[in-house]
Amino acid sequence: MRIALIAAISLIPLSQAASLTGSVVNATGASIAKANVELNSGAQKYQTRTDDAGVFQFLDLPAGKYTLSFSVIGFKRFTLRSVDLAEGEKKQIPEVPLDVGNGCGSPFRDLVLLPSGDSFGRLSGSVSPSAKGVEVTLVCRTFTPCRSTNTDSKGHFSFDMISSGFYGLN
Repeated sequence: MRIALIAAISLIPLSQAASLTGSVVNATGASIAKANVELNSGAQKYQTRTDDAGVFQFLDLPAGKYTLSFSVIGFKRFTLRSVDLAEGEKKQIPEVPLDVGNGCGSPFRDLVLLPSGDSFGRLSGSVSPSAKGVEVTLVCRTFTPCRSTNTDSKGHFSFDMISSGFYGLN
């Protein structure tokens, strides 16, 4: 009786792992092979490289919030913040475009990936040090300004009704 009970308990999965896939391209849409890709939760770092088709894949990930960074010689470093993975989620992010550059120094830009779906999201934050009237510009995937706002008396700003995708702030 004990043996059967132990065997039945060991077959119950404790949690389902998540995965993250995507691809890296240049400004013309051509795939970038062998780009370094790092996924960082703060507590754990995962690293891989894109294949010949520019595709990367992370499997068996715990649920959590991650930062995703891309680097390759000849291109500017790219960092995508706030990549949220739910337990068992199989997330595929849109193509990540890298700009030509020397690939050295600090990240070229920090972007936030808003969740996909039919709804619209909100992007908010604050400037440091806190200041009223600072102009904050939302930069769209085409790397052109799409909207601007000014900070309130506490240095806070927000953009509402934003569709899913990549955005930068200036």
